[in-house]
Amino acid sequence: CQATQIKRYPQDLADFVQQAPQAPWMYTGGLENYPEIVRTLEEQRFLWGNGSEVLRAVRNPFVGLQALRNEGLCVPDTLVWNPEIPNDGAWLLKSIRSSGGMRVTVHAGQHRLRPGDYCQKKIDGKSCSAVYLATSEDTLVLGCTEQLIDQTWTGAAPFAYAGSVGPVTLSLAVQHDVLCVGNILREQFGLRGLFGVDGIVADDRFWSVDINPRYPASTEILERASEFCAAELHMAVCRDDVLPARPVTSSEILH
Repeated sequence: CQATQIKRYPQDLADFVQQAPQAPWMYTGGLENYPEIVRTLEEQRFLWGNGSEVLRAVRNPFVGLQALRNEGLCVPDTLVWNPEIPNDGAWLLKSIRSSGGMRVTVHAGQHRLRPGDYCQKKIDGKSCSAVYLATSEDTLVLGCTEQLIDQTWTGAAPFAYAGSVGPVTLSLAVQHDVLCVGNILREQFGLRGLFGVDGIVADDRFWSVDINPRYPASTEILERASEFCAAELHMAVCRDDVLPARPVTSSEILH
């Protein structure tokens, strides 16, 4: 298909879409940080995915992550930055407008703060990503992968996403946590289609650290390993609001 480079992304995306053929659309990494642009595009084309109002709620860690904590699931302590937070390496400084691990650093008390910055307690464990497919009434876990983060051999900056390995096998307790996370996000925020949640597996629990309300990068690992087409599943769910009639992965699927 035709590909077009947008020089000022995402600012000029809406202008380009006005000239594109009439068709439904979906977005991937990064655009969830610009709900105002998503809203403009929603007015131009039918969206297969989560709209601007959903993004504003679920991408706010004091709303989305707090909803999981309120239901008894594991979420690291998350605070608005204040000078009382110790800079001893136990806390991370993060940004609400972040994607792929960008704008994540160890809180050392020497950073220039930006609007939307907050602090989150660091959890030591295996960094994982869960991928979901949701209708208005049901949630399917397509699988989980291990994220390659903070590994020097990748050449990536600290905390930057450098790929995934999977599917990974999780204990029954962690599987239960993962499924509960997806169900709560669907029920309380109306997430639809493909979405992901990044977390840390530690002490036989899944600690949710970031919610990605769109097609996650690790989906492609699960597609290759289990031979399904995520875009087709996403389209079917957003168009017809039904999950596949049969499992689309092997033993990694949770339902």
